[in-house]
Amino acid sequence: MESSDTREKSVLCFGDSLTWGYNPVSGERHPRHQRWPFVAESHLGSGYHLIEEALNGRTTVVDDPYRDFRSGKSVLPMLLESHSPIDLVVIFLGVNDFKFRSSQTSREVALGILSLYNTVVTSRAGPDQTSPECLIVSPPLIPEPHGMMNTLFRNGLDEVPKLFAELEMASETFPLHLLDAAQIVKPSVPDGIHLSTEETEKLGIAIGTRIGELI
Repeated sequence: MESSDTREKSVLCFGDSLTWGYNPVSGERHPRHQRWPFVAESHLGSGYHLIEEALNGRTTVVDDPYRDFRSGKSVLPMLLESHSPIDLVVIFLGVNDFKFRSSQTSREVALGILSLYNTVVTSRAGPDQTSPECLIVSPPLIPEPHGMMNTLFRNGLDEVPKLFAELEMASETFPLHLLDAAQIVKPSVPDGIHLSTEETEKLGIAIGTRIGELI
């Protein structure tokens, strides 16, 4: 039997288009080696396996009336079971909760993230049916969305910068591991939401470093 010291560490990357690798220039997907989970895994080196579980438009707990299967809450329990044993789950969500369709406040979005966190830490999806560790990555800011993104996000811009502060406040009660992507990357000019390959690489290195500190 493989010992816990030598077993490959499994990390579930649970996110939206920022994890999926949406290219703001072409509208297509960045190649795998340019997406942050791959960058993070490469930065960590051998002994880690990062699993991409990303969907464009994914929210925390909010249903999208125009696009099915977007609520993270509805699929996370299944994913935890299907990919177990998992050492750590990276939750990188929140941006899509600020769309005009839901018009959520930063506190409401933080509560949605905490609901997902609770699902992870009360699960038995970790090694030996323990609970996985959980890293919450707060999304980048949205200074100026363009085109269709401006239509989707224009009503939530004032709330986005407040999200990390809400999560920090929650960390006074819950033992949260947090990373603020807004301090690391800026969205690319073409749509003002998604990341260039250069910014994605910076994000991947930062997340990889944090993962290495936790497991």
